[in-house]
Amino acid sequence: MDVYGRGGGALYRAKMPEDVVREAFAMVYGGGGGGKKTNPADVALTAFAADACVTLRSHALLDELSALYHEPVSEERDDVDALLASVGAGGVQKLLLMASSSAAIDAARPAWEKAFGPPRAEVTQAVSNMLEILPLGNDKARGVATLLAHLGADPARTVAVGDGENDLGMLRLAGCGVAMGNAGDAVKRAADHVLERGNEEDGVAEAVQRFVL
Repeated sequence: MDVYGRGGGALYRAKMPEDVVREAFAMVYGGGGGGKKTNPADVALTAFAADACVTLRSHALLDELSALYHEPVSEERDDVDALLASVGAGGVQKLLLMASSSAAIDAARPAWEKAFGPPRAEVTQAVSNMLEILPLGNDKARGVATLLAHLGADPARTVAVGDGENDLGMLRLAGCGVAMGNAGDAVKRAADHVLERGNEEDGVAEAVQRFVL
């Protein structure tokens, strides 16, 4: 997670422990602490580091991540040692596991939560066929709180809009939490307001019009 303030200055950057990065890539590609031995057809893992994404194997799923969600193109590295060296001192801020279906992610999640849940990291989800691994204690609520403190803004007078599991903390932090119509049940329960429109039906625009303007 990166948080930037006025003028684009960096306020905060969370860094994933290197042992989590190593073990996560080993779970997908094998090779223990350094190398890669397998090329699974139905899953892909990429690491977010500042403005780049890095992986051990290019994959159609990662191409989709870039094309549909406008994330950086995942750059391939020879092994985990090379990957960690390439991101420098800033390290990895997030790991993203993608699968060919939501069922594959649902099946994988228990093992990933057992391996990387607290106290090592945070495991959460925004999209049904993706799993996010974040540095411990660094969800969107932490980022929003950091930015609001920088701006001198009151969380009670803040509107937050979300639709995914990874938005839960942010919606609870804000004085006015708004869930999209396409949000899951847990997100809707955490919100103060639930819209009928989804995020692909101008739901965010409706939230701004109703609760900000």
